Amino acid sequence: MAEYINVEKPFLDKLRLLGWIVINQGQGVPQDPEKSLRQNFKQVLLPNIFKESIKAINKTADGREWLTDIQLDELFTEIQSF
Repeated sequence: MAEYINVEKPFLDKLRLLGWIVINQGQGVPQDPEKSLRQNFKQVLLPNIFKESIKAINKTADGREWLTDIQLDELFTEIQSF
């Protein structure tokens, strides 16, 4: 409980102030992976969030997205298996 109050909660608050989307599951060990947008707790990367973010930062000079779904899948696989 002290760790959550003194470390985790202030850190999550700071991330929120920096513009992060924070999923605060409160004190204790989380039991439901879906609350954190995961299929299970072994999942480190969030596929949809990862792909949306990569598409958003890889645009042409006129703002068009250029990565295909296949390229995004390949990149996700590369990063996940690294």
